[in-house]
Amino acid sequence: MGLNFKDHSGIWNNKKVKKSGIGALTVGIALLGLSIGQAQASIRAAPEHGWRPEMAHQVSKIGSMGGQTSLAQNSSSLNATIQDEVADPTFNVVREGDPVITGTGEPGTEINVLKDTPAGEPPLLIGNTTVDFLGRWLIDASQQDLCEGDVLFAYQGEGAQVKGTQTTVEAKQAEVPRPAVNAVKAGTQSITGQGEPGKIIKIYLKEADGSNRPLGTGPVDQFGNWVVLVPINVELEANDVLEVYQSTLDDVLSEPVQVTVTE
Repeated sequence: MGLNFKDHSGIWNNKKVKKSGIGALTVGIALLGLSIGQAQASIRAAPEHGWRPEMAHQVSKIGSMGGQTSLAQNSSSLNATIQDEVADPTFNVVREGDPVITGTGEPGTEINVLKDTPAGEPPLLIGNTTVDFLGRWLIDASQQDLCEGDVLFAYQGEGAQVKGTQTTVEAKQAEVPRPAVNAVKAGTQSITGQGEPGKIIKIYLKEADGSNRPLGTGPVDQFGNWVVLVPINVELEANDVLEVYQSTLDDVLSEPVQVTVTE
């Protein structure tokens, strides 16, 4: 999916940029990050019009030193192969009011998620995280007011390996009822309650800064009961606050149930 970049007219219309022969493609690539070292284009000479970028299966290499990007040129063309090519990041479906944004990416790489803003303003950074070893990522969006039609961008990697994708926030589906949650005591290793058979329970731990930390998930069984195990590296303490959601299989969430851990 193509990226919907902002109008950086101050850069595109710069006469020095135009005369440099790098062209709009290179400038657009440079806007992806502070230091982009690889670009999917090849550069060939056009005697009358200077250097002209063309899309090709080959890859030209843009090096960076001291925060400045420079284009190495020779008389005909420069071709380099990207080593350790990584896959583009992806979004899972994002719906209006969702408290978290999730997707997939290359394990170990950093993901930055931004929201498009009115014309002339820079995109708003929602958050960043690291892709886990299973190729999954999650960013807290509980402090955001995600609305239908909002455009989100995800950028993966840094430096020479930046990759990006975008998605549009979808409308809420039919409301999902909130689950029932039994009392939670400090030090417990399991959280229980009731819900609709076939639904999924998702539990988050409220951090001191107000963000949501994923705690665990579990299915509601045929009798309407559910159990979510607390990770072994987490010890719940008195006055911790949990947010419990009931979800459909296609990730439509209920309103949260807030539970305070007791002694």
